[in-house]
Amino acid sequence: MNNYKEKLIKEGYAIIPASNEIINIVDRLNDELDNIGKFYIPNFHRNNPEHTLRANLRGYFKVIRTSPFQLYEIASSKTIRLLLNDLGIKFPVVHGCNVRVDVKEESKHQFGWHQDAISLLGSKSMYTYWIPLGEVSKTMGSLQIIPGSHSRGIYPVKARDPDLADESKSSNLIISSEINQEDSKIIEAKPGTIIVLHPLLIHRSYYPDQSHPPRRTVLLRVDELDDVEHRNRGYKTSVNGYNLINSPEYESYYKN
Repeated sequence: MNNYKEKLIKEGYAIIPASNEIINIVDRLNDELDNIGKFYIPNFHRNNPEHTLRANLRGYFKVIRTSPFQLYEIASSKTIRLLLNDLGIKFPVVHGCNVRVDVKEESKHQFGWHQDAISLLGSKSMYTYWIPLGEVSKTMGSLQIIPGSHSRGIYPVKARDPDLADESKSSNLIISSEINQEDSKIIEAKPGTIIVLHPLLIHRSYYPDQSHPPRRTVLLRVDELDDVEHRNRGYKTSVNGYNLINSPEYESYYKN
């Protein structure tokens, strides 16, 4: 984990190579996701996008999103605990932890350009820990980021799906203005790698034009309870229905 904090401060993200502990948990989690998939598709294969599409129509995505045991094993792992300690998180609490299994054909699962803090609130140190369960790259599907964008302030947003919830109620707010992609970067990483994202870094899901294996990832977010400003604002997060639109007092907090 050496020398990553400077990059996190300067560019808003850092890539931490997989530890043996996380690799072992990822292997078990992949097996568990496969076994759940076989309840829906008997010959289910993790690299077949058609299998995932068919399984999702029967409820696969909803079931695996929070149920696999290894998901919580990652959240409580020694690797994550050491990382939180290194980042100065004194009193951590898991804000959100889920599995995603995505294919580009399912646009409803794709997330456009956004800043996590705007939808999720939380403390200024509630980073996202994005962990691929398989290889991610430009050809396999990944995450597209704008390095340094976390220092450019808060962007205007709109609800990703206004039919489900308007801006004041949505936990899925995407940036409504045009994004210059010239300086964007597509993350390339091996399974079990931990990509740490600043809560104001602009990023989005990335999928290649051609068919690709389902992109399996873990998203872990850990809030900091030892934050006076966050506490004074009531520890508001999306878990309790808050976002920056209905809690504008967080805007000055993030800007400072």
